[in-house]
Amino acid sequence: MDGQLVNPPHGDPALYVRLNCRAGVNYLFDCGELHALPNVEILRVRRIFISHTHIDHCIGFDHLIRVQLCSPTPLDIYGPPGLIEQFSGRLRGYVWNLTGDSPYTIQLHEFHADHVESRTLRCQNQFLPGRRTRQKWPGSLTLKEGY
Repeated sequence: MDGQLVNPPHGDPALYVRLNCRAGVNYLFDCGELHALPNVEILRVRRIFISHTHIDHCIGFDHLIRVQLCSPTPLDIYGPPGLIEQFSGRLRGYVWNLTGDSPYTIQLHEFHADHVESRTLRCQNQFLPGRRTRQKWPGSLTLKEGY
């Protein structure tokens, strides 16, 4: 595993992490300005971890969505309470009349003190939030990649 800051130290926060064990599955910690990251790397981002939703931590989200919009691989976004409402509202702010056949799916996960709430948003459904699920927070997060 290796990581790189996408922007200079005083720029918008975004840490890109390449997983050496699995090609094509990489992480992004916060989602500041992403134009310095090549599109081929943006396409490999499968998980985003948002520390908080200040604009400098999320301003690159629109660029990432634009690059990944027709990807068949889902994107998981993890963050604090309020993340589902904020990110699903952001996606509803666009007109999606040209992407009806895109398989792209975003799964939003909010971490609360004692539980995790999740919702799935599908491009084919104009990113309207699906059914809310709630699971007891186990105290740690284990991802499919083993991290």
